[in-house]
Amino acid sequence: MGYYNSLYIAVKTEISQRINRREELRILQGFIQGLSGTVIEIGCNAGYLTGKIALVGNVTHAIGIDTNKSRAVAILAKIRNLGSGVKFMYGVSGAKIPVEDRSVDAIVLSHVLEHFVNPTEILADISRVLKRDGQLVVAVPKEKYLGEFTPDHKILFRSLADLERILDANGFKAIEAREIARAIVVVAKSVA
Repeated sequence: MGYYNSLYIAVKTEISQRINRREELRILQGFIQGLSGTVIEIGCNAGYLTGKIALVGNVTHAIGIDTNKSRAVAILAKIRNLGSGVKFMYGVSGAKIPVEDRSVDAIVLSHVLEHFVNPTEILADISRVLKRDGQLVVAVPKEKYLGEFTPDHKILFRSLADLERILDANGFKAIEAREIARAIVVVAKSVA
C-alpha cells in the first residue's frame, strides 16, 4: 500500500489539514459557494471537503475521487456523508477521470496538483471532462523549498505566478486568486 492508502494516514492528514489550514479552508469554501451543477473533487481523501461541496445550494451532484484503495477510508467517507447524495470513487489511478467528456461543471483540486511530476496529464483530462464554461478550483501549498511540508511533493509553488504559469500553459486562466502565507488558491476557467 502507498503512503496515502491507509485509514490512519488519511485521518492524520485530514486532522492536520483542518488544524493547520483553517484560513485556506475558509477561502476554498468561499470559492466553492459559487459552484453549481456537477462538481468533482479529485483527491477527496476521507470526503470532508466533498461533503461541504454537496451542501452548496446550486450543486446537484458532488463526486469525490481518490487514488486511495483503503476500504476503511471509503467507508468513513460514505458514513460521514450519509444522506448527502455524494458519490465516491476510490482506487482511481493516474490522471484519467472516469466520467464522460464535457459532463462536469466544476472540479476542485485541493493539495493534489503538487503530487504530479507532470501536471499536463491531469489538467488535460480536466479540460476533457469540464463543460465549456466549467470552473477549476485549485489549492496548492506555498513552500520555500520542495517538500517543505511533505516529501511527496513533486512541484514547487513559491507564488501565485508559479501556479498561474502551469495553468496558463495548460489552457486555463485564473479568474480569482488568493495567496496566503502557506497556500495559493485559484479559480480558473478553460480558455482552450
